[in-house]
Amino acid sequence: MSADCLDADLDETDVLLTRACANHVRDLVVAGRSVVSGAKLAEIDLSDAEAELMAMARSAAARDPGQFMRGRRSREALRACYADARHLT
Repeated sequence: MSADCLDADLDETDVLLTRACANHVRDLVVAGRSVVSGAKLAEIDLSDAEAELMAMARSAAARDPGQFMRGRRSREALRACYADARHLT
């Protein structure tokens, strides 16, 4: 068990939603609708969901053009740190 799970004020829903992966979910019902049934997506078209998420991401990026550059700088800094083994010193 992770140390963060020992916190008395822990919200079990947060743990579930941040740590669960596909093999943890057999059935899921949200607002009376079956989302996952027998470990398979029930009523959601994955392609449509992915397209909608991409559209939302593009819209967010258009509202904040600097967001991509900030992410790029962060990725480049991490890459450089691990490339020259600075993380080991």
